[in-house]
Amino acid sequence: MKLTISKFKNSLFSTAAVALFALTSNGQTTINFGYTGGSQSWTVPQCVTSMTVTVAGASGAGNAYGQTGGNGAVVTGTFTVSPGDVYQINVGGAGQNPNPGWNGGGSGQLSNIGGYNSGGGGGASSISIAPFGLNNRIIVAGGGGGAGGGDNAGAGGSGGCGSGASIFGGYGSPGTGGTQSSGGIGGNPYAAGGGVGVNGSLGQGGAGGDDSNVSQSPGGGGGGGYYGGGGGGSDYIGFSSAVGGSGGGGGSSLVPAGGGCNQGVNSGNGYVSITFFGGLTATAANTGPYCEGDMIQLNGTGGVNYSWTGPNGFVSNLQNPTIPACTVADSGTFTLVVSDPTCPDTDTATTLVVVRPMPNVDPTADQTLCDGSSTAAVYFTGTVPNTNYNWTNTNTGTGLAAAGLGDIASFVGTAPLITEISTITVTPSLNGCVGTPDIFTITVLLDPTLTLSNDTTICENGTANLVATGIAGGGAPYIYNWDFTPSTVGTQSVSPTSTTTYSVYVESASGCTSATSSVTVTVLDGLSGTISAYDTICPGYPTNV
Repeated sequence: MKLTISKFKNSLFSTAAVALFALTSNGQTTINFGYTGGSQSWTVPQCVTSMTVTVAGASGAGNAYGQTGGNGAVVTGTFTVSPGDVYQINVGGAGQNPNPGWNGGGSGQLSNIGGYNSGGGGGASSISIAPFGLNNRIIVAGGGGGAGGGDNAGAGGSGGCGSGASIFGGYGSPGTGGTQSSGGIGGNPYAAGGGVGVNGSLGQGGAGGDDSNVSQSPGGGGGGGYYGGGGGGSDYIGFSSAVGGSGGGGGSSLVPAGGGCNQGVNSGNGYVSITFFGGLTATAANTGPYCEGDMIQLNGTGGVNYSWTGPNGFVSNLQNPTIPACTVADSGTFTLVVSDPTCPDTDTATTLVVVRPMPNVDPTADQTLCDGSSTAAVYFTGTVPNTNYNWTNTNTGTGLAAAGLGDIASFVGTAPLITEISTITVTPSLNGCVGTPDIFTITVLLDPTLTLSNDTTICENGTANLVATGIAGGGAPYIYNWDFTPSTVGTQSVSPTSTTTYSVYVESASGCTSATSSVTVTVLDGLSGTISAYDTICPGYPTNV
């Protein structure tokens, strides 16, 4: 499990150590320190009296034409320690092209030909005691030298044990490796006027020689170490090919009494590993952040007995306790105190638990409207500020999009063929917490349809029955607007004295209206004439009436 140490006893350094804890069944703890680009620190736990360490230097940088930088050395040792002692851990960084690796790597140089830069030396890795100067180091693993620049350059020397390595190649002379008493010597250029590599020094590799005449084929930087390697000498010619500076020398190592060393075996960044038995090193962690309602999982290591305290009255003697259905009140700093019956002391660690409020959405009222009408805008609200409201819509036939974020603006509802219903689900979310969705509907009603009796003809003083029937559009009861006079009756009896056209539209119970229809009642003129008072006729003869 990868952890970040956030608690040091009497820590003097601001850079937190990133370490991998591996606690075995026999009480052995190993802490691995990786490269951070800054100093790290470690405090000896209570009841620990000895530590075994492995320290690896970083490698130097190669060049673009395949010449490699030297690898770093790996040094081991065992030391007697006292609880509460503070050690500074410096993990060397790998050399770049042309930049040096952190913690003593010598700088490479730029070239005016692309890809001809020389490599920087790798940084040393070390452990030191207060006051943490170069002379306070108790173990050092040397870094490798950087390769020279150019297409025919020399490789960097590897970080060594007693002395760093030096590799001949290129057209200058390579920097020599650092020793137990002095830095490596900088290499000479190919010809007079070229750049001389800088000598190494205590803890510092020398810079590579700069091909100052034509700035094409510089030397590589020396590796950092107990004493740093010298920088490589440059080439000194204006050719654009078959040129190359020499590599930097490797840094030396400081091997403690009874310790071991392997030259040139580590590639890349350096590392430091500390192993000890017993002791108390409390670590506290949690699996958050959490949302309200989640289960908080606290994790502790480093002791035999565990005592947790925290916000909201929390206490537990479990190593890895849980808090089900957490609330915002459970947020805050939880403190773990570890103890061991065999060690007369305790150690303390803390972990910050973050419980985020669960967002919610207030209920939204359903809407029902007629085809062609505008909806009311929907504004989502809840009790948690800055909540995001994502919504989905099951039916775009109403005129609403399939999905969206935030409030729903007013839109014109559509239902040209059938009544359309959108079921909308809105889900509140914030900072990874997803609340309970709300569901509401928007119904767009099909406008009612009106059927009307046909045009008709009546005689003077006659009566016509006009029949209008409404269907759909939200259903009955319907209001029939005959010539804009509302009536609940769809049948009208009319007795016009002349031909008349009547108009009508129907309105459903939901307020939806049909198109206006009309029917014409034609009135025939009445019969007229005179009848004489009397007349005499013979059989078979006509007469006028």
